Amino acid sequence: MIKTFRQRYLENCFRKGIYKRVPTNLLKRVVRLLDVMEAATSLKDLKAVPGNQLHRLKGDRRDELTIHVSGAWCLVFRYQDGNFYDVGLEQYH
Repeated sequence: MIKTFRQRYLENCFRKGIYKRVPTNLLKRVVRLLDVMEAATSLKDLKAVPGNQLHRLKGDRRDELTIHVSGAWCLVFRYQDGNFYDVGLEQYH
């Protein structure tokens, strides 16, 4: 279950269906991935989706994980006790 978001616009996209500021070319995949995250009971559920490229970040961000969206865009988050925190959309690479 998603508990918190980094960006208000991403939370509005997920919870209210307000899609402002989410790049239109990413919208369908972002919404689908957020739905998968909301329904997930473990990280294994995210690994099961083809193309996610789930991996842990390095360095000072080693407590965060990322899922590939498209190009350099990723959903970045923290995972703890079966929940997702600080979910954000960013160009990571």
